[in-house]
Parts: sequence; structure tokens; C-alpha cells
Amino acid sequence: MNLQMIPLKKAIKLIDKNVSKIEKIEEINTKNCLSRILAKNYKAKFNSPRYDTSSMDGVVILKKDLNKIECFRVVGEIKAGSSINMEIKSGEAKLIFTGAYIPGNKEKIVIQNENCNFKNNQSEVIIKHSKKLATNIRVKGSNFKKGEICLKKNSYLNIRSLSLANSLELESIKVKIKPRIALIISGDEIKSESNPDGQLNSSNTVLIEQLTKYFGGEIIDIKFVLDLEKDIEKKFESLNDYDLLVTSGGLSVGKYDLIKSSLKKKNLNIIFEKILIKPGKPISFGKLEKNKYFLGLPGNPVSCFIGSIFFLNQIMQNLTGDRKKYFEPIFAKSASFLKRNNHLTSINRLKIIKKEDCYFFKVFDSQDSSLLNLLVKSDGFIIREPNSPSIRVGSKHEIFLFSNFKNFKI
Repeated sequence: MNLQMIPLKKAIKLIDKNVSKIEKIEEINTKNCLSRILAKNYKAKFNSPRYDTSSMDGVVILKKDLNKIECFRVVGEIKAGSSINMEIKSGEAKLIFTGAYIPGNKEKIVIQNENCNFKNNQSEVIIKHSKKLATNIRVKGSNFKKGEICLKKNSYLNIRSLSLANSLELESIKVKIKPRIALIISGDEIKSESNPDGQLNSSNTVLIEQLTKYFGGEIIDIKFVLDLEKDIEKKFESLNDYDLLVTSGGLSVGKYDLIKSSLKKKNLNIIFEKILIKPGKPISFGKLEKNKYFLGLPGNPVSCFIGSIFFLNQIMQNLTGDRKKYFEPIFAKSASFLKRNNHLTSINRLKIIKKEDCYFFKVFDSQDSSLLNLLVKSDGFIIREPNSPSIRVGSKHEIFLFSNFKNFKI
């Protein structure tokens, strides 16, 4: 079947339509749950704080004594972690420290040290009278109440939520299983243990591996294949227990571009194999069997990168059910003239220039998809729609900065 080239937006919609969420879950140690997705709601089994506690260092007295008694007798101290003390009597005060339990059942107030004047070796304290003094008491259950849902199903576990999980005394948490990704790197020119005579290290291996982690998956296997159908088929057959097969290289129409032809013999059903996008035209997507998917990325590193942030990203969102925007646009002014775009969606790398309080962008003259060094020097990119008009100097446009890619671990 000869599939036609399709627009970028249609390709993303086809992925969204065809990729189903993974429903399997696992229970793991809370310490290892960073960046995972919760598989169930977690309720608090107790109040926090369990009792009223002091939010300040100072003295605790009966609230009814405030502004009635000037000098209080200091009868002891209460520190954080100590057992609940006996009730305070009228005219008495106890030294109290942040986090310590408030004693007894009568209404209290904690007076901050700066409003206290201690006498006779801290055996007495004179309190500065004021009607505006805060109680400085954290009420029982003010952090969370027993039975309250504190961690919600399908939420993303970041550093803050893991800290809360520890406060909830959760030793383990049920999370959704990470999508498992198998990776095939194609090309006689790529160095590997099986091909020590190769000419190049694979930059795409690191790129795909790290972006897979960033998008919430894990690489379970990496195979390097030569430009031979027998080698591709053999390495493919050795893969198992994966959700998505990602390949790099071997997608075009050359004599040695054999990835798709080899995998079609293994029941690969291609859904799209050419996109109206530059860079990344040969990017391909399909199904190998039920709930196993295929993403073919080009060998050129910039094309591979663009393909990953658009298509690997979308597949991972569908597999995890975690629909988040990893990068948000900003507006900046063009520092140079750009002619009318052609029939492709163009992803142009750019440099940001700041002039006073205004941001300008300049698209690099060369957009060669093999120039990884230029990608590193780029600050971001602009997406130019097919046949979009020329861009004038000083005109404002939506751009995407790599520095705006969100880190959801914090």
C-alpha cells in the first residue's frame, strides 16, 4: 500500500486515535516513585497535626488570662516530640517550642518570645499586652484530616507529593507501570559491540533514551542492526515484553533503508510513513500487534529530536494517560526577514536576542537536519504552517524555547 504524505496535525491525531492507555499497575517503595503516576487515591489515616501544636517558640498560657494578668509563673517547658502535658492553670505559663503539642483542653494562646519579658532566671514572664496577638497555634487536622484524599489517582508524583506521601506514612505506593520501550538503531556506519568497525557513535541512542525517561517511559532493550534484512529480522525477533518499538534510521527510500520492509514481514501494519514536515519527513508510525506500537524516527539527529518531541511525546502521553504540555509558547519579535513558507510544516531552529525588555528571535540560515552542534546552540524553534506568509522584521510570533520545557519533578 502506497500511503500518501499527511500533515503534522493529522499524524498526531492518528497516534491519538490508535494508541491505548496501559492499565497495568505495580506497587513499589515510596522512595522510588518520583515521576510516576498514581494508580489509586490515598486517604489520610490520621489527622495532621494529630493534636493542636505551637507554630512559634514562646510561652503558652490560657487565652482568658491574656490582658488580665501581667506576670505569669513559668512552670515548665514543652518541646517538640514530648508527650502531651498536663493542663495549665490560670496565672501559669509554660515555655513552648515550635511543633510541640498544646497541653490540655482549655483554649490557649502562644505568645511569641519577642512579646515576652522574662524575669528571675526565667521563672516569671511578663507579657506585652495587645489585642492583636495571634494565637500561633496549628489546629488539629489543619494540614490534612483523617479520611481526606491527599494523593489523587492519575496524578503525577513529584518531589512535593512524595514528601506528603512520607507524611502519610506510606511505605509503598501503587503506580501505573511505565511504558516499556525497545530501541533499534540502524546503520552499518554506527559503532556498537556487534559492529566495532563502524564509523560513528550513535547520538540518537542517548537522545531517545533520555527523552523516553523524560516522557515517563523506560528503555528495556537496545539493539544495533546492520543494513541487512536478515540482521534486522533476527534482532527484532529477540525483543519481547515491550509496548513500543522505536527505530532510528533506515526509513527513507534508499537501497539500504530496510527497517519498514523488514518489519512488514513481521506483521507491521503501517498507519502513516510520510509527513509534510521538515525536518522529519520519513517519520513513520504503525502497529505490530495488539497494544504494541511502532515509531520510526530518522537517522539525522535533528529530525530524530523533532520526531521525539512531537511523536514519541504523543505516544507516551497516550500510553500513560498523562496529558501534559511539556513546553509552552512565548511571543517574540523577528530579528530578520523570512520568505513565504513552502507546502511543509517547517520547524525552524532559532536564537534568542534580548534588546532592553524585548525578546527577538533569529532563525538560523542553515536548517540542515544533520547539524547536531547547531541544535545545541539553538534556543528553541518556530513552527511555520504550510504556505504561511513571509515574516517581516519586527513582527511578533509564537515561538518555543527549550528552556521552557517543563520539569515536572519539582
